[in-house]
Amino acid sequence: MKKIINEKPEGFVNPDDQRGGPNCGVTAVAIAMGITFKQSWELHKRVGKKSNKWKGSTRDGERMLVLHKLNAKFREHKTWDNITTYGRLTKSTKLPFKNYPISLQKYVKWSCNFTSTYIITTTGHVQVVKGGWVIDQGGSKPIHEFWGKNKKITQVIEILPKRQFKRVLEKSFTMIYPKVKDNPRKVNTFGWHSMQIILDNPDGISYESFIKKGGRAKDLTWDYKYWSKVLDKLREIKFANKCSR
Repeated sequence: MKKIINEKPEGFVNPDDQRGGPNCGVTAVAIAMGITFKQSWELHKRVGKKSNKWKGSTRDGERMLVLHKLNAKFREHKTWDNITTYGRLTKSTKLPFKNYPISLQKYVKWSCNFTSTYIITTTGHVQVVKGGWVIDQGGSKPIHEFWGKNKKITQVIEILPKRQFKRVLEKSFTMIYPKVKDNPRKVNTFGWHSMQIILDNPDGISYESFIKKGGRAKDLTWDYKYWSKVLDKLREIKFANKCSR
């Protein structure tokens, strides 16, 4: 059994534009992918071909399609690890959720990689899990305090990190500054919204604040690399350490 982390994971917050209602799946994707609630809502509405009367409920397949639309790298887990000890011998058996139900709390303690982000579906609910913490529309709590800890799991999606994001974000750059006044991205696209967050903060914005306001790491990576090649090696975005200012 793994030790629960007492400190809440960084950036583990609800979207600023979150709505009330039965939209746990929409909220979970927004949190896991670092996008706004509105962006997640519109994608689910489009993918699921929802009517204007739709209140926010989603299906497992629809959420996976939205993740594909966002170019997310993820893995679906259909089993959990049952650890059995015989004296000094330890045996791990993979058991399918369908035939061998397991509670959310037990799965988090036994099978989750505490550095990964998971979108986990339980009976009648969807939540995001990371580092032993759970977050849904009601906010974040350690797994042992979460109201749905005893619900049975039906699906687990692990969000995998993309190396191209990691290379940019590993450099300990913490502040982002715009170098242009006009947004070069196509209007009302995800990239445009991410760039606009930076342009709205001419004195600089921290990476953490950029993500909290709905900015996407993939857009930041694309802007940093693409514009540096196209516009005479002048980057539309520049990075600097906080201590350098």
